[in-house]
Amino acid sequence: MDDAKLTSGSDVYLAKQTFRRTGMQCNSCGSVNQQEFIGEMGIRRPGLKYIGDPVVWVLHELIVCQDCGRAEFVVPETELELLAKKARQLQRDDLRFSS
Repeated sequence: MDDAKLTSGSDVYLAKQTFRRTGMQCNSCGSVNQQEFIGEMGIRRPGLKYIGDPVVWVLHELIVCQDCGRAEFVVPETELELLAKKARQLQRDDLRFSS
């Protein structure tokens, strides 16, 4: 197991690379050249209107196609519930302001 250093601005992030081949075909290009990684992602609604909303952080395994770059992951249940709760709240707010 190797550590890959990824840099973004002045921040340095470490990503554990497992090199475990999945044996699954990529949904985009059909390649079986996929690897599993650990990733951290901040999820929020798109657009400047939501720029101040809190981000839901997800740390989970993801599968990355080494040929086309498509990445797939499953949002864990706890974080999925947070996203659904935010979506319901935003729908209520949108209905209230559009009336």
